Amino acid sequence: VCIIFTVVFGYIFRRKRVRAASPFFLLMMAGATIVGYGGLYAFFGQPDTVSCNFRIWLIFLAVVVVISSLFVKSFRVWRLYRSPTEIKAIPDWQLVLFVAVTVLPVIVVLALWTGIGTPSAVVEEQSDDKVHIVCRSDGLTGAAGTY
Repeated sequence: VCIIFTVVFGYIFRRKRVRAASPFFLLMMAGATIVGYGGLYAFFGQPDTVSCNFRIWLIFLAVVVVISSLFVKSFRVWRLYRSPTEIKAIPDWQLVLFVAVTVLPVIVVLALWTGIGTPSAVVEEQSDDKVHIVCRSDGLTGAAGTY
């Protein structure tokens, strides 16, 4: 609903209030939120190596994109109104560049985490007829990487 509203009133009918809210970043936040909520499905069922990796990649990237977009939108408003005499607009491409620079270190850390200490499903406890399987990453994080 949010995406449809933003596209219709931000790009097709070009309402001033929606345009002032930076529809591109609204769509970016909505997309990242959908990806983040989709990443929660990796926590259901019995974990395997793919779901263990989806857990960290989808959730972390979604959170960083949403927070970066919110920061960029706030920065734009601060920059516009910091001086009452000088109004200087910031184009979207500069702000998208800032979001990309913010997301890039997270991608590097996640790639290193996945490459060096690949999160995988391991049996942690086994008693009677019950098996407890958890995701564990022993490379970079050690015991802290168990989730």
